[in-house]
Amino acid sequence: MLVTINSQLQQVPPPALPIAQDQYSKDYQEKFNNVLRLYFNRINSLLGQFMANGSSSAIPISFPPTSLDAFGRLRVSNPFTIFDSQNRYSKDNQFSEFTANGGNISYDEDQSTVFLAVTSTSGSKAVRQSYRVMPYQPGKGLLVLATFVMAMAQANLRQRVGYFNVENGVFFQQLGGVNSFVLRTSTSGSPNDARTVNQADWNGDKLDGTGTSGITLDTTKAQILWMDFEWLGAGSVRCGFIINGEYIICHTFNNANDQDKVYMTTATLPIRYEIEATAALAASGVALKQICSTVIS
Repeated sequence: MLVTINSQLQQVPPPALPIAQDQYSKDYQEKFNNVLRLYFNRINSLLGQFMANGSSSAIPISFPPTSLDAFGRLRVSNPFTIFDSQNRYSKDNQFSEFTANGGNISYDEDQSTVFLAVTSTSGSKAVRQSYRVMPYQPGKGLLVLATFVMAMAQANLRQRVGYFNVENGVFFQQLGGVNSFVLRTSTSGSPNDARTVNQADWNGDKLDGTGTSGITLDTTKAQILWMDFEWLGAGSVRCGFIINGEYIICHTFNNANDQDKVYMTTATLPIRYEIEATAALAASGVALKQICSTVIS
């Protein structure tokens, strides 16, 4: 919780209590009580500054943006889980699988992880997509979390993780070493990825070491991707990563008062992981690791 006020609140330091005596002493007890009385009076005075009394001296209290859902409501710890996936003991069977041109999907029990691997052949591809599509409820924010580890970036290697299918959705993409967020739409009658925003152009924390967090994104390390949707056909989509327990907003696709149609055909979509060699690769046997995912209303 952030206290927004020009002047600084004075911290109340803990008191130095007198050393206890071996036997009861009225003087000692009086000194002890006086120290505690002063301490609690100062705490009471501090807390009084937070009380809303209708005067201009009341301290306004605000919450950081990520404490609120996509509709500005305070996010509290009672989420309703629509979908969740983990790969403990075996591959989660809630996903369909597709491979082409030598692409391969395998399971590592020790890592509780599914490996989507491709060869160096152009068109080598591996995809896992949830059978279920998640019901979007108008007026409720939809929160998507997905964890992954990407293969080392190289020319012609494309990796994607997100909430999407071949026609609509939003996903994080790495293509030839360039990171981006993509809003895919089929509102024109065919899939369109024109709203691809590269990392250098993100309107939030670019995660290049220069942002508020000071963090540099390393996709070869385990990442928690998050996105939340305010659809209703015209709302915003926030995209980012959870690092060190903090929801970091990297880019927001704003659509209200901006688009002349819905920003994508539907927000009822699946979770999808995919890797593909868009042309011949220099290195073979590279893999995208699928870990866990969930969709929460």
